[in-house]
Amino acid sequence: MALRKMSSKMRQFLIASAVWVMAGELAWSGNDYLNPAAIVSPQKEVLCSQVDDHRLAIGASCVASIKADISENAVGLHLQGGNEYIVSVDGEQAWYDASHKHIPPQGDSGTLLMNLFALLKKNREADWFALIAEIKGTNKCHLHDLSKSSNLLAEEDGSLVLYANDARGFYWNNHGEITVIISRKK
Repeated sequence: MALRKMSSKMRQFLIASAVWVMAGELAWSGNDYLNPAAIVSPQKEVLCSQVDDHRLAIGASCVASIKADISENAVGLHLQGGNEYIVSVDGEQAWYDASHKHIPPQGDSGTLLMNLFALLKKNREADWFALIAEIKGTNKCHLHDLSKSSNLLAEEDGSLVLYANDARGFYWNNHGEITVIISRKK
């Protein structure tokens, strides 16, 4: 009867408090599925542009945003020659060439209209809109088609640039943004 005379806010508070207390009791009774100590908090994402000295430590990871309308997305990392890295795209992220949807890191063979401009592709050997890594070394630029493999071996020290493989001069009609995770292998 007393419960009916309480305001609805007070009833909600009391019910929520009771549930919280019961969950706490179960959490400390040995049931790991509720034990806060058994819950591993996710690692805080570090932006690649904020990595100390712009070099990833062995086993470390960072995230970078890659925009489809930018022909060279500077990631903010300096890769070390002879080291291996992994560049991955999680989930069903998409970017677009006009209205043509692409799911990176994969590209595709392109439309008839796109293939009229195939000679203008930044990386002619790779599919349209494949995720491309470019390591700008001292001696030359090294290209890697990440749609074929997410493993990236740095041939020499250099800055990492990522982009959607499109025709030079045609990035203006692209849109969309993806997030990549870059990890240095152990």
